[in-house]
Amino acid sequence: MNRHTSIWVRVLLGFVLFLLLFRTVSVQAQQQQWAAVKTDIRFYIKNAGLEVEGSFDELAGTFVSGGPQRLPILVMGVAQVKSIRTGIGLRDSHLQAKAYFDAASFSEIRMQLVGIEGKNAKFSVTIKGQSRLYEMPFEWKHTKDKAHFSAVFRLNRRDFNVGGGSMVLADEVLISIKLDLRFLAVPEVQ
Repeated sequence: MNRHTSIWVRVLLGFVLFLLLFRTVSVQAQQQQWAAVKTDIRFYIKNAGLEVEGSFDELAGTFVSGGPQRLPILVMGVAQVKSIRTGIGLRDSHLQAKAYFDAASFSEIRMQLVGIEGKNAKFSVTIKGQSRLYEMPFEWKHTKDKAHFSAVFRLNRRDFNVGGGSMVLADEVLISIKLDLRFLAVPEVQ
C-alpha cells in the first residue's frame, strides 16, 4: 500500500467512524422516553339499553417520542383482562369468562402504534389473540418534561368474538385513552 492510499484509507475510516458516532448521537437526541404519571383507559358500551362504563386497573406500557415535533414513535400498551372494572363485581367476573374476554386463555389486551399520518394514529389492537388495525385522531401536547396523549376510537366487539351473538349487548364499543406522562430518559441506541 503506497503512502497516498494509506492516507485515503485513514480518511475514509475516520469518516465512517464519524458517521456512526453522528448517527448514534443524533438518534439519541431525537428520541425521548416517557413514564406514565396518570393513565385513564375507559370503555363504554350499551347493555340492555343502558350505558356501561369500564376500565382496567393493571396497565403497562412503553412510550417514546422523537423527531423535531417529538411525536409518538413507539407506543405499546397492555391491559390485564383480570383487572377489568365496571363497578359491579359479578359483571366483572362474567366479562372474564370464556364467552367474553376469556381471561384464562387470553390474559392481555394489547395495543401498539403502527404509524402516524398528520393528526391520525394507526394502532394494532389485539384482543383474544385477534388483531385489527384502527385509525384514530389523537392529541399530543408536550413541554420539556411533561406530555399528554389522548385518543378516542370505536371498535366492534364481534370482530374479536367478545360476547358472542348477544342481543342485549351493543356491538360498538367506545374506547377513550388519556395518558399524562413525564420525561424519563433518552433511550439507549443498540
